[in-house]
Amino acid sequence: MQDLVRQWKAKPLHGRYRSRIEDNAIDTKASQGWLQSGNLFLETEGFIASIQDQVVPTKLYRKRIMHENVDDIRCRICGEKDEHIDHIVAGCSPLAPKQYLERHNDVAKILYQALAKKHLGETGTQPYYKYTPPPVIETETSRLYWNRKIITDRPIPNNIPDIVLTLKEERTTFI
Repeated sequence: MQDLVRQWKAKPLHGRYRSRIEDNAIDTKASQGWLQSGNLFLETEGFIASIQDQVVPTKLYRKRIMHENVDDIRCRICGEKDEHIDHIVAGCSPLAPKQYLERHNDVAKILYQALAKKHLGETGTQPYYKYTPPPVIETETSRLYWNRKIITDRPIPNNIPDIVLTLKEERTTFI
């Protein structure tokens, strides 16, 4: 088995994913939990795996890996940087104001519901795409804020955190 893993890591393209997940800063078990949960359609799981393996046919992939005749490898959206999966997922400036923010908020909605269930006794969950988080949920023991401005004694930039959880009895707040 170790020999197969070593061969996998030695591959210039497909080995990148294996090397990334072995980083000490990454919780490998949590990072791969979605594969075992069975909550995804097979097509979705395959698409995520192809993104992780960086085998999505971007312009750069088609030119460098598939050796196709691609004259311009610049991103078809921004036209500034090379079009590769990392650029599309997190580095294309025209996507940041809307698509990246929507993706960020969709993940935050899942976390918000999980915190509400754990700390405030909320029951049931809705799919993230149908869920609109209330600005505040409060019980005698906890308070949960969604995208609420935090008042401070001095002005600070970025004072609207996505989620704020206050555990009243412990006198602890998580941002």
